[in-house]
Parts: sequence; structure tokens; C-alpha cells
Amino acid sequence: MELKVKTVIKVMPIDYDIETDGLYLQGKVEGIKQEREIKEQQIMLNLWSSQEFPIVTMAKFAVITPERTRQIILNALQNQGLSEAEAIQAIATHEERFNPPTPS
Repeated sequence: MELKVKTVIKVMPIDYDIETDGLYLQGKVEGIKQEREIKEQQIMLNLWSSQEFPIVTMAKFAVITPERTRQIILNALQNQGLSEAEAIQAIATHEERFNPPTPS
């Protein structure tokens, strides 16, 4: 389909700038969003694997919320074969390491 559209546009008697087309622009915006999500995930997984930073700091590095950071890590741990409960526990253990509970 894409090849046909390109071919038709080349032989059209009018000049059409595809880069101003609404669908083209929408696709470009979606591509940028997907690229940003991939970068967020890469940053989070690299920071998580180092085990050197609290989640709040990791979130600041990627300019996202701590909740989004936890979700990315949760999904990654589940993709590695952990159950949801195991992944949640791993995240909780990590957070306790950097924010130990205060004695009452």
C-alpha cells in the first residue's frame, strides 16, 4: 500500500507535501511517543540492574514519576518470568533497602 501511495503521489499532476498531511503528522507523534517509552524503559532497566539507586532517584533520571518507574520495573520482572507477587516483592525489597522502616 505504501509503495502504491508513493508511486501515485509522484505521478499526480498536483504538488502535495505529505509532511503536512494529518495522518502523517499523527503517525509522527505516535512514533515519538513510542520512542520515548522505549528510552524510559531502557533507562529504568539499566538503573534497576545496577541496584545502586532508589526508585525515586531512578524516576528523576528519566523525568518520569516513581509510579511509572515501578510499573516499568514490574513489567520487566514479569517478562523475566517472575509472578506479579514476586515482582512486587522484589520492588518492595529494593525500596526497603534505600528507605528502611523507622522503628516506632
